[in-house]
Parts: sequence; C-alpha cells; structure tokens
Amino acid sequence: MNVTNIGINTFRNCTTLTSVTIPDSVTSIGDYAFYGCIRLTRVTIPDSVTSIGGSAFSGCSGLTSVTIGNGVTSIGSSAFQNCTNLESLIFKGMTTAQVKSTFTNYASWGISEDKIHGELDT
Repeated sequence: MNVTNIGINTFRNCTTLTSVTIPDSVTSIGDYAFYGCIRLTRVTIPDSVTSIGGSAFSGCSGLTSVTIGNGVTSIGSSAFQNCTNLESLIFKGMTTAQVKSTFTNYASWGISEDKIHGELDT
C-alpha cells in the first residue's frame, strides 16, 4: 500500500524524530503534520507533493534546511513558524523571484524572506 498523504497531526510533537523520507507517492502534507518535531534537521519534499498544510513544520526548531519539490503549488500559513534554526528554504526548478511571484503568501510562512531561495539562483 502506498502512502498518499501525511495527515493532520500525524507526527505532531514526535520529539524523537530526527529524519524523515517522504516517499514519491505522497501528494499532500497536512496541517500540523510535523509540528513540534524539535530534533528533525533536514527535509526534502518530493516533486509529487502539491500541498503543504498550515503549521506543517511549525516549531521544528532543529530544522536547518528544507528542499521543496517543483510540484508544490500551495503552502499554508505558519508552515515554518518558529523554525528558529532554519537557514534555507530551497525551491527546486525556480528562481527566488519565481517563488515570490508564485507563492504570494510567503510572508505568512513564519520565516524571514532572506531564507527563501530558488534552486536556479545558484
């Protein structure tokens, strides 16, 4: 059986979770799915994912890097709120300007604008 979504609150406050591999069969990450996973350090979201729910990674204070696949078309508010060690949010297949024009709600994600990057800028 293939997992197609990571539901609301699935790993919420799972403080022992240090890494996660999201399979290519997943198309959505629900609200609060990884909320409070303080030991989670890096996440790569595959191209198959189209939506990331609100507060999905909020409170993941150990998170330093997130790479977002080019299939994502929707990111909920506060998705990365209180990810105090997050150094970069990298969007595959896009420039930073494209990210900001595509995701007009980026200011609501809970991270500073200077941490949002398009893969094509490097």
